[in-house]
Amino acid sequence: MASRTVMRPLRLSEVDHPSSLVMRFGLDEPLPLDCGVELAPFQIAYQTYGELNAQRSNAVLVCHALTGDQHVASRHPVTGAKGWGRP
Repeated sequence: MASRTVMRPLRLSEVDHPSSLVMRFGLDEPLPLDCGVELAPFQIAYQTYGELNAQRSNAVLVCHALTGDQHVASRHPVTGAKGWGRP
């Protein structure tokens, strides 16, 4: 039970102040989809690794299931689990 007491404040802190980069879309600036629907409000957390080259040709977008998270290759700040994209 003690671990739940310790973990709860960390989870709330991670939600309120994510350690990852976050893009927020508010009601005033929704994300338009190709189908004509606009999504708002919501936020997307993401991680970046490395640097873009001058041509910006070395970017790779990794998408995951809705149950995943943005920690592909780094440790999760709350659980300490290694990234889900690592073997």
